[in-house]
Amino acid sequence: MAIIDWEYCSERTVAAYARLFHRCAEQQESSLKFHGSPYFQIVWIRQGSGEYNVMGKMYPFRQGDVFLFAEREAHYVSLVREEPRLYMESLLFSRQFLCPEKDDGLYSDYLRIYTDRSPQFTNQISGDNPRTASYFIALSGFYADILLPREAAANRLRARLLLLLSQVALDHAEMMSEHVPETSLASEGVARAVRYMDEHFREDMTLDQLAAEAGLARNYFSAAFKRAQGISPWNYLTAKRISSAISLLVGEKRSVTEAALASGFNNTTNFNRAFRKYTGKSPTEYVRTLQNVRTPEER
Repeated sequence: MAIIDWEYCSERTVAAYARLFHRCAEQQESSLKFHGSPYFQIVWIRQGSGEYNVMGKMYPFRQGDVFLFAEREAHYVSLVREEPRLYMESLLFSRQFLCPEKDDGLYSDYLRIYTDRSPQFTNQISGDNPRTASYFIALSGFYADILLPREAAANRLRARLLLLLSQVALDHAEMMSEHVPETSLASEGVARAVRYMDEHFREDMTLDQLAAEAGLARNYFSAAFKRAQGISPWNYLTAKRISSAISLLVGEKRSVTEAALASGFNNTTNFNRAFRKYTGKSPTEYVRTLQNVRTPEER
């Protein structure tokens, strides 16, 4: 269970949000919920080891590793290994928190490590990299910042975050693609497509249809979407559908077939394949595992 250490919502800038939190887990308490958020995220492993599933890709991790997750990039801890107990700290932040005033593209460069990914990109920065230790020093500073009054804490944390993202980008330039400035028209088009997918993910849709919704050419739309969201349109859509199916399976006790069809999958074969890719388990195994895990309050 995540424990919130500090949370910030600006009273002046709409959608400027940040949250600093930590989580402890033992082997039998692996995080089973597939989730994504509308925020950027940094996770650092203080202690312990395990395995992350990020959009179906597996990352073994251990103490000293750092992870970067883009907006709506679904992930979960699929495995917690034996002692020592896993201890993780995380920072969630919105684009508007990083840039509380009108952007004009100035702050977009700081987010390129999230949004402009090269084929060499990996969500994980290994603790074996000599530079990673310096990131931990900066990350530890967040906990000193939040002791200040609310607005002062936000300003200090924001400044520290900008410096950290700049350093990560300099140290890992190979993880970013050649920068292609995005026009405001393209950004607005991608935002329209995201809203459409969020509202209609249960329905059949094609890439041509999404590109038309964005008002962009098909090939340009795919590239613009990936730069803006960090994942392809189809991965975004699949993650949305899987998240919906999990809510139906677990929250409403629906059957596998009902959950699949109600979430936009046209058959259970495709659903089972996608579900296993993103969660590491079949739908039935996933539900059974949840039923066997008890919270500390239930023990």
